[in-house]
Amino acid sequence: MTHLATPALMAALFGFASSPATAADAYPSKSVRFIVPFTPAGPVDMLARLVGGELSKSLGQQFVVENRPGANGIVGTEMAAKAAADGYTLLLGNVGPIAVNVSLYKKLKYDPVRDFAPISMVARSPQVLVAHPSVPASSIRELTDLAKARPGQLQYGSPGVGSGPHLTMELFKAVAGKLDITHVPYKGIAPALSDALGGQISLVITNVVPVQNMLKAGRLKALAVTSRQRSPILPHVPTMIESGLADFEAVGWFGVLAPAGTPGEIVAKLNQEIGRVQGLPTFREQLSALGSEAWRMTPEEFRALIESDVAKWRKFITQSKLTLD
Repeated sequence: MTHLATPALMAALFGFASSPATAADAYPSKSVRFIVPFTPAGPVDMLARLVGGELSKSLGQQFVVENRPGANGIVGTEMAAKAAADGYTLLLGNVGPIAVNVSLYKKLKYDPVRDFAPISMVARSPQVLVAHPSVPASSIRELTDLAKARPGQLQYGSPGVGSGPHLTMELFKAVAGKLDITHVPYKGIAPALSDALGGQISLVITNVVPVQNMLKAGRLKALAVTSRQRSPILPHVPTMIESGLADFEAVGWFGVLAPAGTPGEIVAKLNQEIGRVQGLPTFREQLSALGSEAWRMTPEEFRALIESDVAKWRKFITQSKLTLD
């Protein structure tokens, strides 16, 4: 006797039985809050608006940038860590709040590894060490010799204690031979560059974009970039490694994170969409204008980078005894 298979049996046999929709299928069904832990118009804010704009187009819901500045990125980062893990609150984090603050601040209320689900790296941005033309050094080797010959007489400016440029310069001083170069903190990179242009301070480490025209005009001179590879914006400027500092790398990076516990399907969907955005020629051009380059990573690779950078900066900060309340 021949038995006709039922539709349910056929579906089970051939693997096309209907199944409940996954969390990612319906995501996003409403607007997404995109927290930026810094002020508007800065590099992190501009990058968030670029990424958020493209995600809004492709996913059909608004990714609304919400600036929550304060305490070196702590305020907004803590807010994101405590948000609901449903995919509707994201953070555009960078190396400071995510990898450095955990060692720099004694009373941090979030753990960058435990409290976040890394989604995707977005971009990285090398820094460049620049000097006023009056500084009698045109290379890292010459600067090192000068600093040793004149201990305490050279000064460098930064956007403030605990900022990326401050820590990068302190790392350089340690690696180059415990150089005695005086730190002058400012309330932002603009006033530091202004004093460097005027010769009130000797050195500044900053993103490459703000100093491009100053370098072309000869108002400042570039000594080295802090990435492993030369910057495409300043291809003639050597890296710290090329300049004799083995394995020296201090690159600013920017990535999208969600609160820990966010469904894996949503994390995977956002990673895929951000990867698509990174491949857009217009997006890459806009990144270049900000002094950054697209940097593709899986969530697992991004987590490994965060863990590695946390360990790297913890070791340096502990050895240097740099702590803030």
